[in-house]
Amino acid sequence: MAATMAGVEKGFTPYATSDGKYSLSLIRESPPPIAGPIMNPTANEIPIMAIPFDRLGYSSMDNAYMFIYIGVLIALFQGGVVRRIAPKVGEVRLAKVGLFSVIPGLLIIGYAHSSGILYLGLFFLAMGSSFIVPCLTALVSLYTPKDMQGQSIGVFRSLGALGRVVGPLLAAVLYWRFGSKLPYIVGAFSLIIPILIVMRLKQPKHAL
Repeated sequence: MAATMAGVEKGFTPYATSDGKYSLSLIRESPPPIAGPIMNPTANEIPIMAIPFDRLGYSSMDNAYMFIYIGVLIALFQGGVVRRIAPKVGEVRLAKVGLFSVIPGLLIIGYAHSSGILYLGLFFLAMGSSFIVPCLTALVSLYTPKDMQGQSIGVFRSLGALGRVVGPLLAAVLYWRFGSKLPYIVGAFSLIIPILIVMRLKQPKHAL
């Protein structure tokens, strides 16, 4: 998705707004970076469950509390922060904050050997994910002409779903073959490309 919107200043087809300033490319033009921001946070869902069990001896109930914690944070950030400040600071800026937040979250979780450190990493991961998903979804909508909204958002959602299938599988393979730290290191560093792409985006004149 980030690469999709990075192309707006290059006049990508097939979509362009009436004033000709923005355009939106489809999957064939740059699929990996489009899915990158969505795939990376979700790629570590399987290792997140395995790390507390392997390192910290968590029970099923402990894991349940952990995911409740993540869910509450996401609800608070999306409903209490993103919704309120996105119209003021812009979706592009919040997407950058989200991507930068996920990186320390992944690294902290990868090296966590106590519940306190684990929950600190989960805090950054939940915050970053809360900012990334709604802001990038909003930008897809803002960059797209009204008559192409359904198709554009459908492409974005499909890539997100693909990331949620492929990401955990790749992360699980890395986890079991090369150790619990590697999936988080790879995930953190792979976010550099989406960050560089989002850094080039301009905030549309109309906000959420």
